[in-house]
Amino acid sequence: MSIKFRDEKLIKSNNTNETGGVLEIIRNKTPKSQSTKLSQVLEFIPAGIVQKDETGMGATTLELQSLRNSIIVEPIKITASSKAHSHSLKSGELVLYVGSETKFHNKKVTKKQIKEYVNNPNISYKKIMVVADSLSKVIEAIGPNVYKDFFLMIDEVDSFQMDSNFRRSMEECIDFYKEFPDDKRCMLSATNIPFSDPKLLSEITTKISYDTVCPRNILVINSLTNQLWGNVVERVKEILQSDSSAKIMVAYNSVSGARSIAEFLLKDNVCNKSDLKILCSVNSKENAGEFFTELQSDTLPGKINFVTSAYFTGFDLNEPYHLISVSGNKSIVHTLSDKRLKQIAGRCRVENGLLSETIIHDIVDNIENTISYSAEEIINSANIQLKALKCLEDNFKKTPLLGRIQMYVTKQLLKSLDEINSRFIVYDKITDESRLSYLNIDSYIENNTVRNELYQEYDKLSNVLKEAGHTVSTEGRISSIVVDKVDVDTADKKQKVEEVISFLRDNPSDNEIIERLETGKNSPIQKKILKHFYSLKNYIDEGQLLDLFEDAAVKRDAKQFDNLIKSAEFVTMAPGDIYKARMNKYFLIGKELTVEKIMDLFKIMYGEQHIPVGIDSSTTAIRQLKLFYDVKKIKAVNGNPAKYKIVSENPKKFKVNATKPELEDLGKFSNII
Repeated sequence: MSIKFRDEKLIKSNNTNETGGVLEIIRNKTPKSQSTKLSQVLEFIPAGIVQKDETGMGATTLELQSLRNSIIVEPIKITASSKAHSHSLKSGELVLYVGSETKFHNKKVTKKQIKEYVNNPNISYKKIMVVADSLSKVIEAIGPNVYKDFFLMIDEVDSFQMDSNFRRSMEECIDFYKEFPDDKRCMLSATNIPFSDPKLLSEITTKISYDTVCPRNILVINSLTNQLWGNVVERVKEILQSDSSAKIMVAYNSVSGARSIAEFLLKDNVCNKSDLKILCSVNSKENAGEFFTELQSDTLPGKINFVTSAYFTGFDLNEPYHLISVSGNKSIVHTLSDKRLKQIAGRCRVENGLLSETIIHDIVDNIENTISYSAEEIINSANIQLKALKCLEDNFKKTPLLGRIQMYVTKQLLKSLDEINSRFIVYDKITDESRLSYLNIDSYIENNTVRNELYQEYDKLSNVLKEAGHTVSTEGRISSIVVDKVDVDTADKKQKVEEVISFLRDNPSDNEIIERLETGKNSPIQKKILKHFYSLKNYIDEGQLLDLFEDAAVKRDAKQFDNLIKSAEFVTMAPGDIYKARMNKYFLIGKELTVEKIMDLFKIMYGEQHIPVGIDSSTTAIRQLKLFYDVKKIKAVNGNPAKYKIVSENPKKFKVNATKPELEDLGKFSNII
């Protein structure tokens, strides 16, 4: 498809044809004007891969103004929603946003509403802004005609490549893209990451650049790995000391790292809790804890804002702020290329640019992580992964027994590969088959290349930035600040436990407890506490029960809380309860038993009751016994084996007010054993 121009006077040089090429445009109309936008130069975005020289060239605006039906896919919802809202107001014609709720769109659009919009004769050209996760919904709603009636544009496609490990929908978008005719599709990026997908290798590629470079002023801080977080803290303090009213954005693709630094800043009284925000994907919400925030507008929500890769591309910030980008090269997913650093800096869209830009990085210090693999080697490895997985799947499907667990085994294998950032295959729910994940391959190749080309020596990154025309000052810093890693699971659990215990200490009614249980807004540990407190509160002193729950529930080992519940359930059972009666029959108070005898009695008792509990060791048997009885060990004497004396019930010393009714569901109790 040939390029159609709106104003050829803004073109510096044109070396494009039917197979792509390079288009160079004049940055400014006059010395005082902002950079020229693509909507001033072109009638339409070219088909195929479009490499923008910079962010903010106005490619999305051009497509929204073009005289054709368009579906524009954005990586995050705030970008799609805000652009749909803004253009609807400016143009007077509705741009349909399809995605989850935002401040601009408080209701999800249905398939019926999508069809009504597409068939509305009063809208000249249909424009649909959609998040990656909802593209399939739009395609299904429009039907087969979508491929001939609409132009599909995927914006910031590099984020689809780099983030495909975390969002399967990214890969699905590329699958849909390949179904559109060559002249009815394009992918935009200001960061060129080569595709490994054979179907995209021959895609027409057009590079659009300005005739002059827009240099950045960058401070590069070289850091030791164990001082990376300390250097971030010190840089934040420096900025606040010189510009206390300004905002700071810290780009760091580590939620646990961001959380640890945020917790330190809070404890060190650098700022208030309300000043600290972590912007990450919803999937990482639990790890971000109380700092989790989603971007709701074109301004940063806090004073100090940590952003992960979910926000590295695809959104505009129309306010000045200081930027700190962190490339921690101990982990491949934390590494930032010069291309990504450019994208991150490009989020700021105000005229005078960033207030300051700092890059803090270490180097790859483990020789095992410096091996350089060619694209051919990685694709070959991907094919071997696929072959091995297909072999496993085919063999497991041969018998009904293994066939039932085949999907579970497949998912566990893919999960393990994800954990070491080496998954090159994906399970396709539509075809019910595994296949190569070319986006994951692209991401691995890019990260592997970057780690070998930029982060083997401290001066490499600075030199690359200087060669690109930027003004760079470099410092090697030693930080005396020690930032401890936050145990995210324990920290979150403690907060959630304290919150629900506080709720229960306020003496809520039964209806209030049930209502809270049914809202679905509780974490798993909160549900557990609510459920068992409701079950036990009429039989054990409530104050003691809450004290014990609060102490046991925050422990890292979940078994401690589970064991507490088992003991509480047993001690509150009615004397005539079938389970308790049999336990007391076999384990009489005052009786002395060897460990072998204890194991045998458990097996007999559980076998009689058909309770699936495995007492497969002496340690397990004694632990199980001590849940229900106060037990005293009698040491071996004169060759006689050691024995265990059943002293009494209630080893946890519960203050029991009453026991439960005679008829109890044994199955409920067996579920927590």
